[in-house]
Amino acid sequence: MSGFALLLMLPLYAFAAFLPNASVTIVSDLDDVLRITEIWNPLRAIRGFFTDDFQPVNGMPELYRNFSQVKGTEFAYVTDGFVSWSSSYTYGLQEHYPPGNAYFRLFDLSNLKMLFNARQVHAESLIDEDPNRKFILVGDFATPGLINVYAKLAIKNPRSIQCLVFLDVRATNPANWLVPTTKPLTDRALSNRWTVFETAEEFKNDSITYLNQLKATTNESFGCGHLITRQKSFLDLIENTHYSSARATFMTLTKGLSAMMQCLMILPFRPSPLCRIDRREGTWYPYYKKFESEMELRTWKKLPNTVVNGTKYERMCYEGGKFWLVNGTCEQN
Repeated sequence: MSGFALLLMLPLYAFAAFLPNASVTIVSDLDDVLRITEIWNPLRAIRGFFTDDFQPVNGMPELYRNFSQVKGTEFAYVTDGFVSWSSSYTYGLQEHYPPGNAYFRLFDLSNLKMLFNARQVHAESLIDEDPNRKFILVGDFATPGLINVYAKLAIKNPRSIQCLVFLDVRATNPANWLVPTTKPLTDRALSNRWTVFETAEEFKNDSITYLNQLKATTNESFGCGHLITRQKSFLDLIENTHYSSARATFMTLTKGLSAMMQCLMILPFRPSPLCRIDRREGTWYPYYKKFESEMELRTWKKLPNTVVNGTKYERMCYEGGKFWLVNGTCEQN
Protein backbone atom coordinates (compact mmCIF):
# COMPACT_ATOMS: atom_id res chain seq x y z
CA MET A 1 0.00 0.00 0.00
CA SER A 2 1.28 3.47 -0.84
CA GLY A 3 2.14 5.72 2.07
CA PHE A 4 2.80 4.66 5.60
CA ALA A 5 0.65 2.42 7.73
CA LEU A 6 1.46 1.65 11.32
CA LEU A 7 0.13 -1.75 12.32
CA LEU A 8 -1.37 -1.61 15.80
CA MET A 9 -2.91 -5.07 15.53
CA LEU A 10 -5.07 -6.34 12.71
CA PRO A 11 -6.30 -9.94 12.48
CA LEU A 12 -6.74 -11.57 9.08
CA TYR A 13 -10.13 -12.60 7.74
CA ALA A 14 -11.56 -13.93 4.48
CA PHE A 15 -14.56 -11.97 3.26
CA ALA A 16 -17.43 -12.64 0.87
CA ALA A 17 -18.91 -9.94 -1.36
CA PHE A 18 -22.04 -8.36 0.12
CA LEU A 19 -23.37 -11.58 1.53
CA PRO A 20 -25.54 -11.34 4.65
CA ASN A 21 -23.43 -10.41 7.67
CA ALA A 22 -20.58 -9.15 5.46
CA SER A 23 -17.93 -7.25 7.37
CA VAL A 24 -17.66 -3.47 7.65
CA THR A 25 -14.56 -1.27 7.82
CA ILE A 26 -14.81 2.04 9.68
CA VAL A 27 -12.27 4.49 8.28
CA SER A 28 -11.99 7.18 10.93
CA ASP A 29 -10.22 10.50 10.98
CA LEU A 30 -8.20 11.04 14.16
CA ASP A 31 -7.89 14.77 14.75
CA ASP A 32 -10.80 16.24 16.74
CA VAL A 33 -12.84 13.10 16.11
CA LEU A 34 -10.99 10.60 18.28
CA ARG A 35 -8.25 12.81 19.72
CA ILE A 36 -8.59 16.38 20.99
CA THR A 37 -6.24 18.22 18.66
CA GLU A 38 -7.97 21.63 18.33
CA ILE A 39 -6.76 22.31 14.81
CA TRP A 40 -8.41 25.75 15.08
CA ASN A 41 -5.89 26.64 17.80
CA PRO A 42 -2.48 26.33 16.04
CA LEU A 43 -0.34 26.62 19.18
CA ARG A 44 -2.22 23.87 21.03
CA ALA A 45 -2.33 21.67 17.93
CA ILE A 46 1.41 21.95 17.26
CA ARG A 47 2.23 21.33 20.92
CA GLY A 48 0.07 18.21 20.83
CA PHE A 49 1.84 16.85 17.76
CA PHE A 50 5.20 16.94 19.53
CA THR A 51 4.07 15.37 22.78
CA ASP A 52 2.49 12.06 23.72
CA ASP A 53 -0.44 13.82 25.41
CA PHE A 54 -3.31 11.95 23.75
CA GLN A 55 -6.63 13.23 25.07
CA PRO A 56 -9.54 11.26 23.61
CA VAL A 57 -12.69 13.10 22.57
CA ASN A 58 -15.30 12.64 25.28
CA GLY A 59 -17.24 9.41 24.84
CA MET A 60 -15.59 8.30 21.60
CA PRO A 61 -13.49 5.44 23.08
CA GLU A 62 -16.66 3.88 24.52
CA LEU A 63 -18.52 4.38 21.24
CA TYR A 64 -15.80 2.68 19.21
CA ARG A 65 -15.49 -0.17 21.69
CA ASN A 66 -19.22 -0.71 21.24
CA PHE A 67 -18.68 -0.75 17.46
CA SER A 68 -15.98 -3.38 17.90
CA GLN A 69 -18.51 -5.66 19.61
CA VAL A 70 -20.35 -5.97 16.28
CA LYS A 71 -18.67 -9.06 14.83
CA GLY A 72 -16.56 -8.45 11.74
CA THR A 73 -16.11 -4.70 12.26
CA GLU A 74 -12.60 -3.46 11.47
CA PHE A 75 -10.98 -0.07 11.95
CA ALA A 76 -8.58 2.09 9.97
CA TYR A 77 -7.37 5.35 11.50
CA VAL A 78 -6.27 8.18 9.19
CA THR A 79 -4.73 11.59 9.76
CA ASP A 80 -3.03 14.33 7.78
CA GLY A 81 -0.34 14.36 10.47
CA PHE A 82 3.13 13.38 9.28
CA VAL A 83 4.56 9.98 10.06
CA SER A 84 7.26 11.68 12.17
CA TRP A 85 4.45 12.58 14.60
CA SER A 86 3.14 9.02 14.81
CA SER A 87 4.32 8.45 18.40
CA SER A 88 1.94 11.17 19.60
CA TYR A 89 -0.95 9.11 18.22
CA THR A 90 -0.10 5.43 18.49
CA TYR A 91 0.19 5.05 22.27
CA GLY A 92 -3.13 6.81 22.77
CA LEU A 93 -4.81 4.72 20.08
CA GLN A 94 -3.59 1.52 21.67
CA GLU A 95 -4.81 2.65 25.09
CA HIS A 96 -8.24 4.02 24.16
CA TYR A 97 -9.45 2.54 20.86
CA PRO A 98 -9.99 -0.87 19.23
CA PRO A 99 -7.12 -2.42 17.22
CA GLY A 100 -6.63 -1.26 13.64
CA ASN A 101 -4.17 0.25 11.17
CA ALA A 102 -3.06 3.87 11.53
CA TYR A 103 -2.19 5.81 8.37
CA PHE A 104 -0.12 8.99 8.21
CA ARG A 105 1.09 11.58 5.71
CA LEU A 106 4.47 11.05 4.07
CA PHE A 107 6.78 13.92 3.17
CA ASP A 108 7.59 12.64 -0.30
CA LEU A 109 8.12 15.19 -3.06
CA SER A 110 7.91 12.42 -5.65
CA ASN A 111 4.35 11.67 -4.53
CA LEU A 112 2.55 14.99 -4.24
CA LYS A 113 -0.85 13.37 -3.88
CA MET A 114 0.34 11.61 -0.74
CA LEU A 115 1.84 14.85 0.52
CA PHE A 116 -1.28 16.96 0.04
CA ASN A 117 -4.15 14.43 0.09
CA ALA A 118 -3.03 11.68 2.47
CA ARG A 119 -6.52 10.85 3.75
CA GLN A 120 -7.83 10.36 0.21
CA VAL A 121 -4.87 8.20 -0.87
CA HIS A 122 -5.15 5.91 2.15
CA ALA A 123 -8.93 5.53 1.86
CA GLU A 124 -8.66 4.74 -1.86
CA SER A 125 -5.99 2.14 -1.15
CA LEU A 126 -8.20 0.44 1.43
CA ILE A 127 -11.13 0.28 -0.99
CA ASP A 128 -8.93 -0.98 -3.83
CA GLU A 129 -7.64 -3.77 -1.61
CA ASP A 130 -11.16 -5.12 -1.13
CA PRO A 131 -13.86 -3.32 -3.16
CA ASN A 132 -16.48 -5.83 -1.95
CA ARG A 133 -16.32 -4.64 1.65
CA LYS A 134 -18.68 -2.06 3.12
CA PHE A 135 -17.08 1.15 4.35
CA ILE A 136 -18.14 3.91 6.73
CA LEU A 137 -16.03 7.08 6.66
CA VAL A 138 -15.97 9.12 9.89
CA GLY A 139 -14.71 12.70 10.11
CA ASP A 140 -15.56 16.07 11.62
CA PHE A 141 -18.05 18.55 10.22
CA ALA A 142 -15.76 21.58 10.44
CA THR A 143 -12.44 20.81 8.73
CA PRO A 144 -12.85 22.52 5.32
CA GLY A 145 -11.08 19.94 3.12
CA LEU A 146 -12.25 16.74 4.75
CA ILE A 147 -15.91 16.86 3.68
CA ASN A 148 -14.82 17.50 0.10
CA VAL A 149 -12.48 14.50 0.11
CA TYR A 150 -15.04 12.18 1.66
CA ALA A 151 -17.77 13.31 -0.74
CA LYS A 152 -15.59 12.67 -3.79
CA LEU A 153 -14.69 9.22 -2.51
CA ALA A 154 -18.34 8.34 -1.87
CA ILE A 155 -19.44 9.46 -5.34
CA LYS A 156 -16.57 7.54 -6.95
CA ASN A 157 -17.24 4.39 -4.88
CA PRO A 158 -21.03 4.27 -4.31
CA ARG A 159 -21.06 0.52 -3.76
CA SER A 160 -18.23 0.36 -1.24
CA ILE A 161 -18.77 3.56 0.75
CA GLN A 162 -22.17 3.33 2.37
CA CYS A 163 -22.18 6.26 4.80
CA LEU A 164 -20.24 9.43 5.63
CA VAL A 165 -20.53 10.20 9.34
CA PHE A 166 -19.51 13.65 10.59
CA LEU A 167 -19.00 14.76 14.18
CA ASP A 168 -20.18 18.36 14.53
CA VAL A 169 -17.30 19.60 16.70
CA ARG A 170 -18.84 23.06 16.77
CA ALA A 171 -21.51 21.75 19.16
CA THR A 172 -19.02 21.23 22.01
CA ASN A 173 -16.17 23.51 20.90
CA PRO A 174 -17.29 27.14 20.68
CA ALA A 175 -13.63 28.11 20.17
CA ASN A 176 -13.77 26.41 16.77
CA TRP A 177 -13.87 28.96 13.95
CA LEU A 178 -13.49 26.44 11.13
CA VAL A 179 -16.07 26.82 8.36
CA PRO A 180 -17.46 23.56 6.92
CA THR A 181 -17.39 22.81 3.21
CA THR A 182 -21.10 22.40 2.56
CA LYS A 183 -21.39 22.40 -1.23
CA PRO A 184 -20.34 18.75 -1.79
CA LEU A 185 -23.18 17.52 0.41
CA THR A 186 -25.77 19.05 -1.94
CA ASP A 187 -24.96 16.45 -4.60
CA ARG A 188 -28.05 14.27 -5.16
CA ALA A 189 -25.85 11.18 -5.30
CA LEU A 190 -25.13 11.72 -1.59
CA SER A 191 -28.70 12.38 -0.47
CA ASN A 192 -28.81 9.23 1.69
CA ARG A 193 -25.07 8.85 2.20
CA TRP A 194 -24.21 11.30 4.98
CA THR A 195 -25.22 12.08 8.54
CA VAL A 196 -24.08 14.25 11.48
CA PHE A 197 -23.94 13.77 15.24
CA GLU A 198 -23.00 16.11 18.08
CA THR A 199 -21.79 13.82 20.89
CA ALA A 200 -20.87 10.16 21.21
CA GLU A 201 -23.44 9.67 23.95
CA GLU A 202 -26.46 10.81 21.93
CA PHE A 203 -25.23 8.90 18.86
CA LYS A 204 -24.54 5.58 20.57
CA ASN A 205 -27.85 3.75 20.27
CA ASP A 206 -28.66 4.91 16.74
CA SER A 207 -25.19 4.08 15.45
CA ILE A 208 -25.04 0.58 16.94
CA THR A 209 -28.45 -0.22 15.47
CA TYR A 210 -27.32 1.09 12.08
CA LEU A 211 -24.06 -0.85 12.13
CA ASN A 212 -25.90 -4.10 12.76
CA GLN A 213 -28.36 -3.31 9.97
CA LEU A 214 -25.59 -2.44 7.51
CA LYS A 215 -23.73 -5.62 8.33
CA ALA A 216 -26.83 -7.74 7.68
CA THR A 217 -28.12 -6.09 4.50
CA THR A 218 -27.36 -7.22 0.95
CA ASN A 219 -28.70 -3.91 -0.44
CA GLU A 220 -25.83 -2.08 -2.14
CA SER A 221 -27.65 1.27 -1.90
CA PHE A 222 -28.54 0.97 1.78
CA GLY A 223 -26.53 4.10 2.54
CA CYS A 224 -26.92 5.63 6.00
CA GLY A 225 -30.28 3.97 6.58
CA HIS A 226 -32.31 5.62 9.34
CA LEU A 227 -29.36 7.86 10.25
CA ILE A 228 -30.27 10.26 7.43
CA THR A 229 -33.01 11.67 9.68
CA ARG A 230 -30.16 13.42 11.48
CA GLN A 231 -29.58 15.57 8.39
CA LYS A 232 -32.63 17.69 9.13
CA SER A 233 -31.00 20.19 11.48
CA PHE A 234 -28.16 20.78 9.01
CA LEU A 235 -30.09 21.04 5.74
CA ASP A 236 -30.79 24.77 6.15
CA LEU A 237 -27.10 25.44 6.76
CA ILE A 238 -26.11 23.46 3.68
CA GLU A 239 -28.77 24.94 1.40
CA ASN A 240 -28.03 28.52 2.52
CA THR A 241 -24.24 28.37 2.24
CA HIS A 242 -23.05 26.07 -0.57
CA TYR A 243 -19.47 26.75 0.50
CA SER A 244 -16.85 25.21 -1.76
CA SER A 245 -13.62 23.91 -0.26
CA ALA A 246 -11.70 27.02 -1.41
CA ARG A 247 -14.30 29.43 -0.01
CA ALA A 248 -14.58 27.57 3.28
CA THR A 249 -10.80 27.62 3.66
CA PHE A 250 -10.66 31.37 2.97
CA MET A 251 -13.44 32.08 5.46
CA THR A 252 -11.74 29.85 8.05
CA LEU A 253 -8.48 31.79 7.73
CA THR A 254 -10.33 35.12 7.97
CA LYS A 255 -12.23 34.05 11.09
CA GLY A 256 -9.04 32.71 12.63
CA LEU A 257 -7.16 35.98 12.19
CA SER A 258 -10.12 37.91 13.61
CA ALA A 259 -10.26 35.64 16.68
CA MET A 260 -6.52 36.01 17.31
CA MET A 261 -6.72 39.81 17.12
CA GLN A 262 -9.65 39.82 19.54
CA CYS A 263 -7.64 37.73 22.00
CA LEU A 264 -4.64 40.06 21.78
CA MET A 265 -6.85 43.03 22.65
CA ILE A 266 -7.95 41.48 25.96
CA LEU A 267 -4.66 39.80 26.84
CA PRO A 268 -4.61 41.01 30.51
CA PHE A 269 -7.95 39.31 31.17
CA ARG A 270 -7.26 35.86 29.76
CA PRO A 271 -8.51 33.21 30.07
CA SER A 272 -11.77 34.85 29.09
CA PRO A 273 -14.86 33.92 27.07
CA LEU A 274 -14.22 37.14 25.16
CA CYS A 275 -11.27 35.30 23.62
CA ARG A 276 -12.63 32.62 21.34
CA ILE A 277 -9.42 30.59 21.58
CA ASP A 278 -9.93 30.27 25.35
CA ARG A 279 -13.47 28.94 25.02
CA ARG A 280 -12.86 25.25 25.47
CA GLU A 281 -14.71 22.65 27.47
CA GLY A 282 -13.44 22.33 31.03
CA THR A 283 -12.28 25.96 31.36
CA TRP A 284 -13.45 28.05 34.31
CA TYR A 285 -13.38 31.85 34.23
CA PRO A 286 -13.10 34.22 37.23
CA TYR A 287 -15.97 36.69 37.56
CA TYR A 288 -17.48 38.94 40.16
CA LYS A 289 -18.16 36.85 43.30
CA LYS A 290 -17.96 33.50 41.54
CA PHE A 291 -16.48 31.35 38.80
CA GLU A 292 -18.42 30.35 35.71
CA SER A 293 -17.62 27.26 33.66
CA GLU A 294 -17.42 27.01 29.90
CA MET A 295 -20.51 24.81 29.92
CA GLU A 296 -22.50 27.47 31.79
CA LEU A 297 -21.38 30.14 29.33
CA ARG A 298 -22.01 28.02 26.23
CA THR A 299 -24.75 30.34 24.91
CA TRP A 300 -22.65 33.50 25.31
CA LYS A 301 -21.92 35.20 21.97
CA LYS A 302 -20.50 38.72 22.09
CA LEU A 303 -19.94 41.63 24.46
CA PRO A 304 -21.36 44.73 22.66
CA ASN A 305 -20.20 48.36 22.87
CA THR A 306 -17.01 47.61 24.81
CA VAL A 307 -13.72 49.36 24.08
CA VAL A 308 -10.78 47.30 25.29
CA ASN A 309 -7.74 48.41 23.36
CA GLY A 310 -5.81 51.08 25.23
CA THR A 311 -7.94 50.86 28.38
CA LYS A 312 -7.02 48.65 31.33
CA TYR A 313 -10.06 47.48 33.24
CA GLU A 314 -9.86 46.10 36.75
CA ARG A 315 -12.33 43.28 36.37
CA MET A 316 -14.85 41.59 34.16
CA CYS A 317 -18.38 41.30 35.52
CA TYR A 318 -21.12 38.85 34.76
CA GLU A 319 -24.76 38.94 35.77
CA GLY A 320 -28.03 37.95 34.21
CA GLY A 321 -26.33 36.48 31.16
CA LYS A 322 -24.38 39.70 30.41
CA PHE A 323 -20.67 40.54 30.65
CA TRP A 324 -19.07 43.94 31.12
CA LEU A 325 -15.68 45.42 32.01
CA VAL A 326 -15.32 47.96 34.79
CA ASN A 327 -12.89 49.98 36.83
CA GLY A 328 -14.26 49.64 40.33
CA THR A 329 -17.14 47.46 41.48
CA CYS A 330 -19.55 45.40 39.41
CA GLU A 331 -22.62 46.88 41.05
CA GLN A 332 -24.93 48.58 38.58
CA ASN A 333 -27.04 51.56 39.49
